[in-house]
Amino acid sequence: MKGLKYVLYSLGLFVLGMTVSSVVYYLKYKESFIAKYQKLRQNRLYVPWVEGQIDFSWHINKFIMPGAGFLNDIIIFNTAVFALLIPLSYMVMDRADNKYGTSKVSELFFSIWEAKLLPFLLAFSLLYSVVLKFFIRELPDSYLWAVSAWTALIIFSFILWTSLSFLIKMRLFVSDAGFALDRLLSKAWDCVLKKRVNNRFALFAESLQSIGEMLSKEVKVHNSKNLAKTLSELHHLASYLLKLSTDDVSAAFTAEDTVTSEVNKSPANFQINLLLPLEQIAKIHSEAAICNNPAVSAIIERSAVGIFSDVSCCSNNPDLIKRCIEIFFEMSQKSQTPETVFLWFTDSVFRKEDFSYEYLDILNESLAKSLKNAALKGSQETIAAFFNELRLMPAPAPFSVEIYNQTLIELNRKKYIEMSDGLSVYSSLEDLQRKATEVTTINMLEQWSESFTAFHQKVSSYYKKDKFRRIDEIKTDILENVRARLKGIYVSRIIFSLLAYSVFTENQTLLKIIWKVLDDKSASLSGSIIAGSEPEIFVKMYIDGDFHIDGVVFIDDSDLWHKAARISLLLILVKMADNRHLMKTDAANFKPAYHQESCNEIDAIIEAGKVLMSVNLPVLSVVENSDLIPDILQSEAIPFLISIKHSIKERSVSR
Repeated sequence: MKGLKYVLYSLGLFVLGMTVSSVVYYLKYKESFIAKYQKLRQNRLYVPWVEGQIDFSWHINKFIMPGAGFLNDIIIFNTAVFALLIPLSYMVMDRADNKYGTSKVSELFFSIWEAKLLPFLLAFSLLYSVVLKFFIRELPDSYLWAVSAWTALIIFSFILWTSLSFLIKMRLFVSDAGFALDRLLSKAWDCVLKKRVNNRFALFAESLQSIGEMLSKEVKVHNSKNLAKTLSELHHLASYLLKLSTDDVSAAFTAEDTVTSEVNKSPANFQINLLLPLEQIAKIHSEAAICNNPAVSAIIERSAVGIFSDVSCCSNNPDLIKRCIEIFFEMSQKSQTPETVFLWFTDSVFRKEDFSYEYLDILNESLAKSLKNAALKGSQETIAAFFNELRLMPAPAPFSVEIYNQTLIELNRKKYIEMSDGLSVYSSLEDLQRKATEVTTINMLEQWSESFTAFHQKVSSYYKKDKFRRIDEIKTDILENVRARLKGIYVSRIIFSLLAYSVFTENQTLLKIIWKVLDDKSASLSGSIIAGSEPEIFVKMYIDGDFHIDGVVFIDDSDLWHKAARISLLLILVKMADNRHLMKTDAANFKPAYHQESCNEIDAIIEAGKVLMSVNLPVLSVVENSDLIPDILQSEAIPFLISIKHSIKERSVSR
């Protein structure tokens, strides 16, 4: 737009300069000009092989000195355009607003340079032509008239070109929703990228809301041609905003020449702008649900998941994460595709390499609430789809410090021996590996990571930096393996709590789905929950109260929860015994400080097992080989629990 203004200014100055200079020249050299002009008119051109001479004087005269009749044509054309095209454009764009469901389209159309400039050009051209027609003589033959007439023709030509561009763009705005959407997206990007834009908050919000209204209307009439492209742009826009810090967002949405109040600069206001793309996607999804369009719903949900995955990688934004989850919860209520309902969790937690672990508790609790809601609605296929998604996730890589230790030796055996005297490298690494198996919460992960990083820094002081890069890579892999293991533990907490809930509510269908998951022996995440976990870890997590965090979401009564949770733990031990024999254990993975409380909890679990052996719960009849459960409890699960109790007591006494 600025470039066009400069062109028009230059054109105007050029015409004005030519007119003034021509008048001055004519007044100064009037007699000489008349003499030369008369001589030019009398010129004859001799052409060989042509009898006589060709007279160009008439043509030259007409070319240089146009007649006055064309002014009538210009006046008629400009009047017609002014009287018909301008009012007609308002009527057409009003219909376009009704078609698209938003008034922003007509506002956007009348902001283009053609719509702004054309009325002024027409008015100026009319006035200019009328003034010329008023002052000219019947047969004008002056040089001043020639310049004025040619100027009128140039202005008329520019009006023709502007009118044509005006009509073309009006047709595109009315007939092509994609063109209008692109303009709205461009407007939103301008609010973010350009420095001098007033009322950025309002313009940005209005543009995105109009996009949401247009796509909702498109979905309503089963026209999803522009959906995927626009959703991709909204994702791109949201990702760009998320990469900005709070101060950067403040700069992006505050014009340099305007004063913004502190209220407008608050993080909450910027958070609203960050959420706007996701909120508009939710609006479109709601319309797709009303229209019963599952294919479109799935596309929209996956686009929203992409935005949420990016949000989950931005640290220190718990309120933003919670609001995003609320939006997804509302979308899940209307979802028509079970396989996409829980993608917000699996994609962000398991498919994003830079996922921020600080949100794991928030996401796990939200997942528990969503699963409970699905269970209450009887959406068993949705829960089954979630577990099928877990089967697509690879199992966490086994954690071992042996490769770390072996690489240190290979780098420099002499340095390793020297370092071991002060750091006790191998025993320290063994201790770190043992403690890594105890990590079951975010706080424990942070403490372990700090310990491992501190040890790594001490070791690095003995080696040259260029030779230590391989150890740095191994350290990064180990940290990621421990984190991946923790993510698996968090999912096992959900499965444990959901299993307890199915027992408590006597939901046989739900229990059958979970039992099938526990039967999985593949190298997937769901398979690693039983086949890749140690039974002591499940007992420890129950005693430490880790399962209780998610359990209260399913059963809010603490006593009832513990009764159901004990049965859930016993069933998991039975399933583990079905895969392998439960061996006697020591108390290496238990906290001796809680030995008395731990023993009391184990006694309660053993008592629940004895009751389960004597009373056949109807809900268990749906599981495979349910008649073997009492025998496995008596021969393996209960003796295993007793061995844990004795080991805890022995370890406590020895300390």
